[in-house]
Parts: sequence; C-alpha cells; structure tokens
Amino acid sequence: AVLIILVLALSFRKLEGVLFPLISLAITCIWVTGLIGVLGITFTMATLLVPILLLVVGSAYGIHIMTHFYEAVGEKEDRISYDELTVMLNVVSRRIRLSVILAGVTTAAGFLSQLFSPLNPFKVFGALCAAGIFFALLLTFILIPALIRIRYRRGLSPAKVGISYASKGEDRDRESAWIRVFNKIVYKGRIPVLLLSIVIFGATILLLPKINIGTNLIEFFSQESKMVQDTNTFNEKLKGTGNISLVIEAPGKGDILRPRFLNKLETFENWLPREAEQVTSVQSVVPGIKRMNMIMNADRVPYEIIEDEETEINFFADGGLWGDTDEPDAEPFTTITESEPYSSSANETFNEIPTEPSRYGLSSEDNLHELLTQYMILYSGSLEMMLNDPLEPDQILVTIRLDRETSRDIRMVTQAIQDYWDYSIPDGWTYKIAGVSTFNVVLMDLVANSQLISLSISLVIVFLIMLLLFRSVKAGLIGMIPVVFALMGIFSFMVVLGFNLDIITSLLAALAVGVGVDYAIHFMTAYRRELSFGNPTPLISVYRTTGRAILFNAASVSLGFLSLLGSSFIPIRQMGILFAVAMVFAAFSALVVLPIAINISTKETIPWKETTRILTGEIL
Repeated sequence: AVLIILVLALSFRKLEGVLFPLISLAITCIWVTGLIGVLGITFTMATLLVPILLLVVGSAYGIHIMTHFYEAVGEKEDRISYDELTVMLNVVSRRIRLSVILAGVTTAAGFLSQLFSPLNPFKVFGALCAAGIFFALLLTFILIPALIRIRYRRGLSPAKVGISYASKGEDRDRESAWIRVFNKIVYKGRIPVLLLSIVIFGATILLLPKINIGTNLIEFFSQESKMVQDTNTFNEKLKGTGNISLVIEAPGKGDILRPRFLNKLETFENWLPREAEQVTSVQSVVPGIKRMNMIMNADRVPYEIIEDEETEINFFADGGLWGDTDEPDAEPFTTITESEPYSSSANETFNEIPTEPSRYGLSSEDNLHELLTQYMILYSGSLEMMLNDPLEPDQILVTIRLDRETSRDIRMVTQAIQDYWDYSIPDGWTYKIAGVSTFNVVLMDLVANSQLISLSISLVIVFLIMLLLFRSVKAGLIGMIPVVFALMGIFSFMVVLGFNLDIITSLLAALAVGVGVDYAIHFMTAYRRELSFGNPTPLISVYRTTGRAILFNAASVSLGFLSLLGSSFIPIRQMGILFAVAMVFAAFSALVVLPIAINISTKETIPWKETTRILTGEIL
C-alpha cells in the first residue's frame, strides 16, 4: 500500500489522485476479506495472497479513470462548473468504460481459470480474486466519480489543478520526454526491437525445459530459521526427515509370512540404499523375524534331524509314578544338565529368513511358514505398525527413510521402488507407495497439470475476448503480444534466478495473462478511438493518456509486488520478483512492440505521425 501511494503521488501529484483510487482499493480488500470470513474460508498459502493481489492489480482501474479525468481537465482553459464537471466525468467514463471493463474481465478470466485446477485452494483463490475484480470495477465507475464530484462540488479551475496535464500543445509534448523516446523507437528502431523480441522468445523456448518443478516445503523457509537448522541436523546425524511408505498386499491370509516373499523383502532392504543414496534406512518386520529366528535356534545344529522319543510310563511299578522316595538312590526328576553357553557363531548361523526346510529339520516350505507363524505369536505385541494381523497378515508396511526430499530425489527413489517390485512381486500380489514425501511429488504433478490447464484456458478466453472486441483474428493475435512477453519474462527469469515452479509461483502464469492483456486492450481501444476522431497523430495522443496510465500502472503493480520481498516466506518473495518482471515485459511490449506490430500488419510505409487514415477494419 505504501509503494502504491508513492507511485500515485509521483504520477498525479495531487491529493485526490492518491486518495480516491486508494479508497476504492481499500474497500475492495475489505469486502473480499469480509467475504472470506462470512463463507468460513481458511487462509492458505494461496488465499492469503488475495488481498495483496487485489490491492496491486486493482490499482490499474483507478489510475486509468484519474488519468483520463486530468487529461480532460487539461483540455479546458476556463473554469469548470459543477454541471460541466458532471458531464465531463460522464464522457470520461463512457470513453474508457469498455476498455477498463474488458481489462477487468480478462483479468478475472485469468483468475477464474484456476477453477479448473485439481487443487481446491487454487479454486478458492481464483474465485475470490475474480470477485475482488468485480468489486474494484464497480467502485471505479461509481465511487471514484462520486468522490471527484464531492471534492469539486464548487467547480474547479484547470490552471489550479497543478499537474502537467493542464499544459497545452507543443509545450506538453516537450514536457513528456518519454513520449518522444518511445515514438522514435517505434518509427526508427523497428528492426532492432523485432530482433530483440525474437532473441528473447528463442531464449525462453530453450530455457523452458530447464525449469525445475518441485515443492520441498523446507525450502520455503530461510536457512537461518530454527526449523531448517533442526531439519538439517536430522538429515546429517540421524536417519533424515523424509518418509516413503510401501504397502504390500498378499492375496491370502498369512501369505505375508511366506519365506520366499520375506527373502525378497530382505533383498529389497539391502538393495535400495545402494541404488538410491538418498535412502538412509528401510524399516520392516524382517530384522525382527531374523533375530527371533537366531535366538530360537541358538542351540540347533543346521540340518540336524530330531526324532521324537516315546517314553513308557508304568503307573504300577514299585514306588508308583515317582518311584520309591524312601530309597536314597531314587531320582524322582530327570537330571538337568547345564548346556553349553551360546556362541556368537552359532547365533549368526540362523540370523536369516528361513527358506530351506531341511536346514531346520523340516520337510516343506509350509512347515517353515508354520515356524514363522509361531514366531509371530511370541512377537505379536509390537507388530501393529508393520502388519495388519499379527498371526495371519496379508498386508505389510515398509518404511523408507530419506535425508533429502527434493522432488527429484523422491522421484528417483520412487522409481527405484517401482522397478524392483514390478519385477519381483509374486503374481496376484499388489503394492502401493505413499507417505509424506511422496505427497509433495503428487502435489507438484497436480500443480504442473493445473498450470498447464489454467494457462491454456486463460489464453483461449483472452483471445476470444480480443476477437469479439476487435472483430478480427489478426487484431486478436496482435493483442496477445503483451501476454506472450509477460510469460516470457516469468519463465526465462524463473530459470535465470533458479526459482522452482511450485504451489505459489504456479499461480503467476494465468495471472500474468489476465493482467498483461489489459495493456493491449487499453492501448488498442485508445488507438482506435483516436483514429475515429480523425487524429493525424494518434500514437502521440495514445501515449499522452493511455500510455501514461500504462506506465503508472506498470510501476504501481511492479513496486506493489516487489513489496512481497519483505515476506519471510521464500515463494512469496519469488512471486513478487517474477510478477514485477512480467509487468515490465508486458508494459514494454504494449508501448513499443504492439504499435510496431500494428504498423507492420497494415503494410504502411508512412510513419504514423503523418498518417491521417488507417485500415481500421483490417487492423482493429
């Protein structure tokens, strides 16, 4: 808000020039924020941007109406009465109403394209911003003229307006040095400008594949924050904060305890950390089963066959069952001899998943399955987080820990998991991959798809609006020039500055389409209007009014978004930088490239400032 006030003050140098647009913006933001409260909408990373975006984007409409009002005042020499002021405001409103409303519609279309996003917060973001654009347009044409009439209810003197708009003729042109510069570039710098545009376009195409798509939430915070420092400590000294869950489902009850499957699972646990260095550990029930097997078979000799001995008991022998206890030599109990102490080598012998029945003195794999089931009876007290049933499980959870969680790392690990189990999983078995880390990858896939869908829809809508407005395919294509330049600015600087396409920056493209086309609509509508007046120098007149408004608006929008650099949230900072760049690209193309393109499309060889006629139907 402070930066927008500064831009308005430098642009109009008049209290009402600053105050009136700001009042309409403030009311717009209040209404939208109140709407959020009334509807019970939660602030998310997307919706929290809504008031800021409306404050910045909505400033364009107030700037345009104030610019044309001061221009109309500057055309007068005598004092303007209240009645004349009312007529003047009506004329100004009618003059710019179509272009401003269509600019708002195209901007709203860019926001509404988010309704096709698969992410609900983006849908809410688009709907709220579109509602805010409607509020801003309403207040621009109702509130600002009313405030002007109140301010000058006793009339006004053009000489006392105190801004450069009131100067006349050649004096005014001399005061606007930038108009002469832009005019000269359009007429004499056509070839360099076109070559520069082609170079920028080609560079953007080459840089597009290099855009990193990813959302690592920890990268949203500065390196100095305690959260980042603690996370780095976990990743460096412990097993890391990354978490991927693998759930494997068997077709029958108890099949998870089949030795062959457990052996494949053990192989996977040993293979994955070697295949993907991001993996620090793979956790499952396998180590517990191996240790149980080792302990329970500590005294066993491999391949030993234990025969069951039948014991004959004579209840009627001397001494009965226990023998004659009166005899000193009687031994009522079997003597228990002390066994040999466990040896580590004996323990390690059976530190394995039992897969060979004869090694355990058994005859079949089903016997091994029963053996493992008996282990689970002893071990069942702590298996709830790994098996869905302690005795007859048909689902097992495997947890993979990572110390790096970029989208590239997670995709690499996920692909390795899929490669292994696609090859190794038994017929009829299934597996699923989930977890907190994979959520980020899924989210980015949705964001990328959302970006493509919303951008495509917004481009189509904007082109159709331009086509209907100017009733010419050629004019519609020419009007897309500022949009293309805005997108080139976003995508090229995203690569140059190393910014990721994430859940925040993905909102930029569709937004830039809606805002960038505003400049084309304002410029082309104003140019057509000057032609209809028979103006022999239409470009100069357009630069003086609409061109000036475009410059002011680009400055206010750019500085408004640069204010996001004060955010502690890194994606918000990046969004501010990229959108400021987009607005600079869009404004430059609207004021320089767009008139050159129109000039070329008409095949005119006479400079515009000497032209008294133009093929309106062919261009506009």
